[in-house]
Amino acid sequence: MSAKKQYQELVNRLVTTHREDVKVSKMYGMSVLTTQGRAFAGFSKDDLVVRLDSLEFNKASGLKGSEPYAMSNGQILPEWLRVPAVHVSHWRGLSEDARVYANEG
Repeated sequence: MSAKKQYQELVNRLVTTHREDVKVSKMYGMSVLTTQGRAFAGFSKDDLVVRLDSLEFNKASGLKGSEPYAMSNGQILPEWLRVPAVHVSHWRGLSEDARVYANEG
């Protein structure tokens, strides 16, 4: 299954599970998921992009190929991590961690 389809399944699951909270939007030039108006996950170039607290960010950084997310102008967004599709088995947990973190802010 393509990375885009994997992401769409993740979106459908999160929106269905958290109907009142999670919305689909656009931000930083990509499709994103928001909660309470705060973006917490997105999809860019076949990769999941998530905003994580420092502990989860450091853990997820250990996934091969993961790297801080840089916008098209090269600016790195603090707390945002790009996680390649090869780690799709981690996407659900990472997006849930990101949603919880966004709700804490």
